Amino acid sequence: MIVGWCRGPIADLTARAVDDPRVTVAIIDFSDALRAAAGSAHRLDAIVIDLYVGPDNDTRAADPLYGTRACEQAFTSLRPGGVFAIWAEAYHESYAKRLAAAGFSVTYERPAKGNRRFVVYLATKPSRG
Repeated sequence: MIVGWCRGPIADLTARAVDDPRVTVAIIDFSDALRAAAGSAHRLDAIVIDLYVGPDNDTRAADPLYGTRACEQAFTSLRPGGVFAIWAEAYHESYAKRLAAAGFSVTYERPAKGNRRFVVYLATKPSRG
């Protein structure tokens, strides 16, 4: 449905990005896509997760989206300088530490004007020397 919107009523808002020949749209389970990307020789520029439920202090280390392995797979999947961006309802130091332990440099932004609760973690893979 979202891809249809991007080709139809909101195409101008997205600059028709889904029709760009450099873009691949895959409608599959995110954890499967992350696992496949980590095993590929092709590295990504960015990985963005914007789901209804983001990471929090109760997120298990084995969580398929926000756990230790998922962070490591995202790190492996990115080219040097690539960014793993994750939306969350609030900042949680435990998740930032998990990203850092995977090798990322971690910052975060609060993009919602007037709402200090929501955050986007920006986990950057270090560039080569």
